[in-house]
Amino acid sequence: MKAPWRESSGFFPWLILLAGLLGIAVILKEGIFSFDFLRLNKETVEVTTKVIETLILIVGSILAYFRFFKGRTLKPKLLIKSDCTVIKQENLLQHYIDVEVQNTGTVAIWNHRIEIIATIHGGEEQEVNVSNFAKLPEDLKSDEHLIDVGETSYEHAYLSVPSNAYAVTYQILVFDHNGTMWNRAFTMKNCESKEE
Repeated sequence: MKAPWRESSGFFPWLILLAGLLGIAVILKEGIFSFDFLRLNKETVEVTTKVIETLILIVGSILAYFRFFKGRTLKPKLLIKSDCTVIKQENLLQHYIDVEVQNTGTVAIWNHRIEIIATIHGGEEQEVNVSNFAKLPEDLKSDEHLIDVGETSYEHAYLSVPSNAYAVTYQILVFDHNGTMWNRAFTMKNCESKEE
């Protein structure tokens, strides 16, 4: 369902046109402008008409540009790639999750954050928030960070999974500073990765 202000957006230009025509009719009826006034001030009217036409052309071009791209021109776009390696450790299997976030849009992504939710399958399903991320060295930490246009950011996380589980589904959520969310999900078999 569309938002209420989008439901009637197709009628809005027609209402503006109708209001403009009615305004011109009232001006002519009240005698604010008459045809004699227009005839006597022909040069002024021509210049004013050219200025208005130029303004309408500029505004129309800008609106058509944003309409053509449906407003996605200045919106962030991300591509999330992921990979997982499993290493056996005694009675646990250690999952190492690599997340690659690529900015494919036309604006920088500021202060993004990544959440990983793991659903462990086997016996009773268990949902776990992955909180073990590789830490940056202290001298590289910053309160503000960004992924510029065309750049890629990498994150590395790990999770210990009981060996009796047969698979793990990972849901990767990426949020920008405005709360826009992107996600990717994949399922990984819970067995040691083969070396290639």
